Amino acid sequence: MWNPQSYDSPKGQFSLTTYNILSQNLLLNHLYLYQDNIKSNLMWSHRAERLKKELLEMNSDIFCLQEVHMENFKSHILPSLIERGYQAVFKQKTGPSQDGCSILFKRDKFIFKDSREVEFNRRDISNLLDKDNVALLVKLNPIGFNNKSTDTDLVIANTHLLFNPKRGDIKIAQLRLLLAEIQQFARTEQCLSTSANRPQLDPFKLKYSPIIFCGDMNSEPSSPLIRFIKDGRANFNGLLSGDISGQREGIQRGRELLHRELMLRGIGTNSCYKQQSGIYNCDAVASTSADFSVQNLAIEHVFKLASAYPAIDEFGKKFYSMSTYLDIGFVDHIFYSFKHENLRLSAFRQLLTKRNLNTIGTFPNSVLGSDHIALSAKFFLL
Repeated sequence: MWNPQSYDSPKGQFSLTTYNILSQNLLLNHLYLYQDNIKSNLMWSHRAERLKKELLEMNSDIFCLQEVHMENFKSHILPSLIERGYQAVFKQKTGPSQDGCSILFKRDKFIFKDSREVEFNRRDISNLLDKDNVALLVKLNPIGFNNKSTDTDLVIANTHLLFNPKRGDIKIAQLRLLLAEIQQFARTEQCLSTSANRPQLDPFKLKYSPIIFCGDMNSEPSSPLIRFIKDGRANFNGLLSGDISGQREGIQRGRELLHRELMLRGIGTNSCYKQQSGIYNCDAVASTSADFSVQNLAIEHVFKLASAYPAIDEFGKKFYSMSTYLDIGFVDHIFYSFKHENLRLSAFRQLLTKRNLNTIGTFPNSVLGSDHIALSAKFFLL
């Protein structure tokens, strides 16, 4: 069921889905999470058919997928999507992992302009950045709405942050690195000057393409991490690392965040690169907010992002996007540039409440191919 928003227009409308499809190797490595599931529902041959059916029925113009086991997906699901008219971009995790992120889009709706792979195993930036999680950015030019391309490029960012509920410090580092990459990638104003006296550009005042940022953040809607994304600023002073993501297993656990660990080499408190190379040859100035002192573990970012989804339904019941034997949660998210002049949210597809989950039972099951629920939203470009 779709929940319409205040904006609606068939002209320039497109749909986007984010979905953690549960990599089969991760499922097999964590079978204790599915001990109540019917065993046949966990077999990849069965899951692949259900996932393929789900994706084809959703028929989204853009898919952002996480935990994509590259070999399995390309052999069992991708051919049907290509036949339906999709083009795919992949980024596999670093290290021994077999899964990663993928962004797929309809070729009759978008022209592929550019992509960027982001790896979070970057100990040159921070000792916290030692995990193999990744992100994927693509820049698309819409077509098909008026049978011609437009002047507005659309930036899609897809990621899967670290799961560990007690290591919110790592998640913040991963997120801030990703925000710095998005800031570079989404800029529409280029600085071509190589003069030693080149002006410093305030990243808060630059123009950016409309952005949709989504994925499995492994963080709850009310958590400090998600509030940071939506508010554009946060102060983590006095928080434990287990409190950052709001996951039940991490609350009041971990250790207090330290200033020297929160800071990233080459990235300012505004979550932008201090020095940018190539066509982005400008120094990003420091925070525009004088009260945002690094001494108080205060950070910010340059984007104005809103969630496409509320955290509760009209009756005050919490929404959930994943369920296993040990836990349920709302850890998958779609954020968008809600103040951008060229992008509007049109509708979002209803999520599940705890009552719905109790009715459905454990999943993956005979209908759902993953332990997550897909989030879908409709937008339109002006």
